[in-house]
Amino acid sequence: EKHAERVLISSAIELTNTHTLEDMEKRLKDTFHEGQKLYPFQYVGVRFAELAGGRCLIGDDMGIGKTIQAIAYASLHRELWPVLIVCPSSVKYNWAKEIHAWLKDVSVEVVNGFKGEIAKADFTVVNYDLMAKREEQLTDIGFNLCVLDESHYLKNKTAKRTIACLNIGQNTKSVLCLS
Repeated sequence: EKHAERVLISSAIELTNTHTLEDMEKRLKDTFHEGQKLYPFQYVGVRFAELAGGRCLIGDDMGIGKTIQAIAYASLHRELWPVLIVCPSSVKYNWAKEIHAWLKDVSVEVVNGFKGEIAKADFTVVNYDLMAKREEQLTDIGFNLCVLDESHYLKNKTAKRTIACLNIGQNTKSVLCLS
């Protein structure tokens, strides 16, 4: 049934099941800052991820709000925290800003450099270029949800960052790829 619903909504622009939509809105209201609300098509992406058991690719157009969909999915599934966000270095601080803008009472750690302690946080944001150098430390934290933003960065299966991301992804309960 979940598979059939996932196929059905994969090209939808809004959720037609009002019960599901109302349930998601209620759950998100408890964790989102006042005034923050998803667009109808973003609810579709979040529901798609839920139906896929948190292991999927969200391949929306640029500027549609894949970041917010991933944040919303994480917000709905706090049992999967802590969350690792892997992204290009140019958007690391944007991720941190968006997490704080949307979610109440969360801690965010942005990883910089090849050395030093990585503080425990609800969300840890790291860029692809640091993955191989920081893999052991990141693995030790024990993430349950990994978001791979611009996941096409992992196209070379022999690249160290790809191997590090795959290793961490295999040990998490949920992996959201965004591209």
